[in-house]
Amino acid sequence: MFPAFDVSSIVPISVLLRSLLDIKGASSALVHFQGYIRLYREKTEEVQELVHKLTVGLHKLVETRAQVEVMGTELERKKEIVAKKQTECQDLLVVIVEKRSVADEQKKQVEADSDRISKEEVETKILSEDARRDLAKAMPALEAAIDALEKLDKKSVAEVKAYTKPPDLVVKTMAAVMTVMEKTPSWAQAKVELNDPSFLTKVKNFDKDSISNNTLKKIEKFTKDPTFAPNNVLKVSRAAGALCMWVHAMQMYAEVYREVEPKRLRLRLAEEQLEKKQMDLLASTQRLQDIQQRLEELKDQYNASIRTKDELNASAEELKLKMERAESLIAGLAGERDRWEISLAQSTEKLKALPGDCLVAAAFMAYAGPFNADYRKRLVTQSWVPLVSTFNIPHNPNFDFADFLARPIDVRQWNLQGLPSDRFSTENGVLVTMSRRWPLMIDPQNQATKWIRRLEAANDLRLVDPETRNYMRVITTAVENGKPLLMERVQNGIDPSLESLLAQRITDVGGSPSIRIGEATVRGKRWGKRCPVVGSHKLGKERPNANIPAFNDA
Repeated sequence: MFPAFDVSSIVPISVLLRSLLDIKGASSALVHFQGYIRLYREKTEEVQELVHKLTVGLHKLVETRAQVEVMGTELERKKEIVAKKQTECQDLLVVIVEKRSVADEQKKQVEADSDRISKEEVETKILSEDARRDLAKAMPALEAAIDALEKLDKKSVAEVKAYTKPPDLVVKTMAAVMTVMEKTPSWAQAKVELNDPSFLTKVKNFDKDSISNNTLKKIEKFTKDPTFAPNNVLKVSRAAGALCMWVHAMQMYAEVYREVEPKRLRLRLAEEQLEKKQMDLLASTQRLQDIQQRLEELKDQYNASIRTKDELNASAEELKLKMERAESLIAGLAGERDRWEISLAQSTEKLKALPGDCLVAAAFMAYAGPFNADYRKRLVTQSWVPLVSTFNIPHNPNFDFADFLARPIDVRQWNLQGLPSDRFSTENGVLVTMSRRWPLMIDPQNQATKWIRRLEAANDLRLVDPETRNYMRVITTAVENGKPLLMERVQNGIDPSLESLLAQRITDVGGSPSIRIGEATVRGKRWGKRCPVVGSHKLGKERPNANIPAFNDA
């Protein structure tokens, strides 16, 4: 929800702000007005969110104070319960004595069950060890298969894929690989699989357990061929040799798997039986411990009563400690509360001043880019802010463009990326990063170029200038893939075929945002992404939809 303000009153003031610069044309006023609407909405949401957080924080402090009062009442209630429980424990001891005879009978039964289960556990372990010994005999073959898989790497795959006329052994190897994977055993199919970036992963993670009897017979036709031996294939290609080893390993594994699987089933069944017996024994042991605990309670009635009372006392002490911590927290945040209240009051004032502040900020973004630091300052302090005041629009009389729009953390990051730390450069940073129009930067000292390259490095920045080979293709590719684009050395003007791109004449084609570049219609991604243009501001007569920050303070 936005503060109540008549936005329609901004239109004539926007015209007056523009008139102070003697700027002609309706497009500049429209850019200013659109920028104002956007800034007013975004800054309102930003300040309202801060106000909400501060309000919630202050509410939490009040809520914590109320909780302390509740805990105090709860503490008194628990003290009463402690006294009552002490009496109950004394009564409980009488009941325990009456049940002593029952406990003795249960103890005898548990001991008998424990002896029986222990004997069954020994028998189960013997069966388990027998199954494990059988399984261990087959493990070397399994490990050999796994070791062969680990010898494959991306370089091996690349070597095989590089063949245009592969040797016969390479063709045979790949046919065997395709057979294992249940693909057509041809070099054409092998090329398709090799071009798959996940081919290596498919091979290493191949489901060896799923090899069917039919597939195993087909594999054996290769492995029984004397020429299809890893040593022979390695002489032709190290990569194909590794794949040949893999095929042999798969054949070996499939045969071993058929022998081992019944043993694994026996072992699994034995382990399940052993686990069940162990769970039964654990339950019996737990029951025995319960009985022994009851007998100990009967031997020392007084200590049992004291323990119960002490537990309740400990609970009361814990609650008391929580209450003390909460009180300490409230005391520690007393100063923070004052700061939050001050910040809340300041944010509320900022919210009230947004109509005028956003108006001046939008004017700055629309018109002030080409001017030096001194002229920008005079525009704000001597022309625009007084004009806003004349129309009684709520505003901050000490308005500062950079402070209003740039977060300190962003400015520090810009400085680390090469943007100078002076106020003029910070203003330019805001103009470049926050304007909805493509920035055309006057950059005689190459400051902007260096900064932009570092700023957009992580976003795969594309670089281009009029001398770049395939100039239009680089631009078109950047637009299609939503990549930031840096056009350098445009002092002699920009190709007229880029006018629609620079003017952001975006249309809807088949439900996708598109734009004309030359004779082609290009579907773009992430149109809000910056596409900075660095160099001279020669863009022809209209300079379509350009934001022109000057990086020379002259």
